[in-house]
Amino acid sequence: MDNALAVLGFYITLIGFISGLFFTRLDSWYGKVREFWGSARLLEKDPLRLEKSKAARLTLNGLAESAPKSSFIAVGIFTTSLTLLSFAVPFENPSVNPWLFLRLPLVATILLYWVGGAVLLRKGRSLLGQVRASIEQVLPPQP
Repeated sequence: MDNALAVLGFYITLIGFISGLFFTRLDSWYGKVREFWGSARLLEKDPLRLEKSKAARLTLNGLAESAPKSSFIAVGIFTTSLTLLSFAVPFENPSVNPWLFLRLPLVATILLYWVGGAVLLRKGRSLLGQVRASIEQVLPPQP
């Protein structure tokens, strides 16, 4: 029983650490997108709108390309596989219900990871799309 709890504890720690590292990166990217979106909204009333729109397009393209979608998927697959691997840990006569106290929290963590990350990526892409539409009102779209 102690070995099984130690292995599951290790999985929980590892999944939490990896997910935390990724969400630090995702939150940073989303914060930059929101900051850029806010500054682009001020651009609509600026007399130097044409010149600033050119610079904003460069920033927009950089933020769109730096979206952490591939690392989100890679980390998600890795943590999901660790969670599935944790189901193979055998419990012999457990004094603690492993489903209630260990496995369900792991599954909930993984579900929150996928849903939370997908929501932040979608919101970030939506904000970038709004800025792109605003810039294309001033400048023609690039091929």
